[in-house]
Amino acid sequence: MENIGINITFYKSVEEQVQEIIKKIRVEIPLSIENLKMEIRIPAKYSGAAYGKIKSLGKILKENWNSDGSFFCYLEIPAGQKNDVYDKLGSLTHGEAFIKEK
Repeated sequence: MENIGINITFYKSVEEQVQEIIKKIRVEIPLSIENLKMEIRIPAKYSGAAYGKIKSLGKILKENWNSDGSFFCYLEIPAGQKNDVYDKLGSLTHGEAFIKEK
């Protein structure tokens, strides 16, 4: 942090300082802190187990349990975790999950 001139002050709020610090760090280390929204549909036979996993992967923006027991949601995650979502839900549902990036 010293090399790129980052100084933390106790008189400014965290929110004010974070954006400035991220800009300076991006010059030295490429960061991906963008969010990605995904539409996810889980078949009924996996929906119970998948729900807990989905909650741990990101922020559920909208969810719906269908009458057949299947689960649908919009999930917001850090863009860098996209492959984790595909891998974890794919292995949990044996490839039967529907995942679409928004």
